[in-house]
Amino acid sequence: MALLLARNEHFAVAITSVTAYANGLEFNLAVRTRRSLDPSVRRKVLGKFMVDEGVPSERLRLGVQFSDGRKATSLGVRQDRAETDPVLVERGGGGGGRSWDSRFWLWPLPTPGAIAFVTEWPLAGIDLTRVEVDAEPILQASLQARELWPEESDAPIESWTESTFTVGVRQTGESET
Repeated sequence: MALLLARNEHFAVAITSVTAYANGLEFNLAVRTRRSLDPSVRRKVLGKFMVDEGVPSERLRLGVQFSDGRKATSLGVRQDRAETDPVLVERGGGGGGRSWDSRFWLWPLPTPGAIAFVTEWPLAGIDLTRVEVDAEPILQASLQARELWPEESDAPIESWTESTFTVGVRQTGESET
């Protein structure tokens, strides 16, 4: 799956890959700039996506919404969230020059129907945008995930992490790998 979320004359934001697991999915968020940014500006604009206090206007904001209305954002895990509410967590990334990539983990798998990817980046001139895709290919790919070894019952594992050690199937274009 490749999905252009937003673009203007200076910046572009896209999802370049999605890997489905039995209990969630991982996707790559790509940010591209037309021109290289000064390092001090780059740190301010493209620093860690998740923020603990407030929502600085220079930060790119990312969210997902399932067809049943549940949603999660890159702004951190809400303290008042229900146990079944989705969780979106940045899992690292990097880049330089005009190209940055970050990996995100989304738990659980989306519900059947549309999954919406929502982004906003005021400092970059990107207004709130919403792009919906059918969750069915993700759900079908998750059925092909295979457990490598059983989960140990005495291991403390958070419910929204990759707790079942699975190998996902990535769909790119017409072929599966």
